[in-house]
Amino acid sequence: MSFVVHGLRVGSVIVACALAGCSLAVDTEHLRSGGPLVDSGGSDGTSDGASDGASDGTSDGASDTDVLPDGLSDADVSETGETASDVGPDAMTDGAETGSPTIGAVFSLGGTIDVPSGNPHTPDVLRLEIHADGTTGHWTTETAMPAAGSGCGAASSGKHLYVVGGDLSALTTQNVRFAPISSGFRLGDWSTASKLPDDRVKLGVVATATHLYAIGGATGATPTVHPEVMVATISATDGSLGAWTNTTALPAGRFALGAVTASGYVYAIGGQSSSAGPRETTVYLSKIQVDGTLGAWTTTAPLPAGLYGTSAVVIGGRIYVVGGYGGTHAVHYALPDATSGAIGSWTTASVTMKSPHAFFGLAGIESPGNSFLISIAGFDDGSAGTDAVEMSSIASSGSLGAFQTLEKLGGNRRFLSAFGLP
Repeated sequence: MSFVVHGLRVGSVIVACALAGCSLAVDTEHLRSGGPLVDSGGSDGTSDGASDGASDGTSDGASDTDVLPDGLSDADVSETGETASDVGPDAMTDGAETGSPTIGAVFSLGGTIDVPSGNPHTPDVLRLEIHADGTTGHWTTETAMPAAGSGCGAASSGKHLYVVGGDLSALTTQNVRFAPISSGFRLGDWSTASKLPDDRVKLGVVATATHLYAIGGATGATPTVHPEVMVATISATDGSLGAWTNTTALPAGRFALGAVTASGYVYAIGGQSSSAGPRETTVYLSKIQVDGTLGAWTTTAPLPAGLYGTSAVVIGGRIYVVGGYGGTHAVHYALPDATSGAIGSWTTASVTMKSPHAFFGLAGIESPGNSFLISIAGFDDGSAGTDAVEMSSIASSGSLGAFQTLEKLGGNRRFLSAFGLP
């Protein structure tokens, strides 16, 4: 996974939490280097000013006279020539049929399920394998979490995955669950960890190898929106947590925000300051101190549009902010300064998701030669849920290939979290 950028990476772990606007983050600084990324997908032709060079927007060698197969239009073909279908389970060829190796897996965690008899919260954990050629396996059911969770925050330390807070039977909770990350892109058995001091839902959650952070969030049906940031020490032995303590609070309350760690900084992105408040464009950052506390929060380049119910991940050192109300199809990305953490400007990708996604699951897969961004279910741009799952390849320049439709989740699901290995 690839979330915190402190040192070495173990293959690049990327986590993202999109449930109700929560984002996951992983510590990549303590993971073994996964090697440089290569251009694995079509470029959107834009540049974020990164020193490694952005795409020049040229084609991959296909001429303007290329003939597409019957029934396909230009919109169905990415710049690499790959095609995508919108027909659910058969949208992508199973990698087992092509012999392509498995390079990772994405997980859907909890959420609220749309059913005629009500909208129950679920503890379900679902898993989808990702193959090197961009094909996938099929969604499978994994060991469920100890308790249901909707609007939770989730993050990985590189060795364990943590799911924090959320709603349980319409009651905001302090629950924290965690599971070890095992070989074969799997999760081990779930356990419970030290509870939060207060109830929280739609919060941001990020992690380093040594500390777990709970950022903002809301309490109650009204709701009360919090600026507080809490931190707990992660045991190097078994992944359990020490007591939660307060560290430097945000300048203003935020919930339904995105949150990530990169270059030794924590970022709190967008969200709302109240249920009636505007969609925020503000991006806060704070430097992680040696003892795990956070320094003063400052602002950096704002988002191109106000967003809440958005999600964020880090892939290749860049921050990707995806979907959310106010930009349900859009993807924005930026490369923070490696020293100051500052963001000069955001690039809005020229490709967009096929379906709108808000309060959804977002995951990243980052391995040598292959990187992918995957959006999972959530709300459409109204009040209805969706089970759509989409994936875009990420080029070495940071640009995105055309989104492709993957196997559907199997039922509309909102306020879920998502997580990608490696």
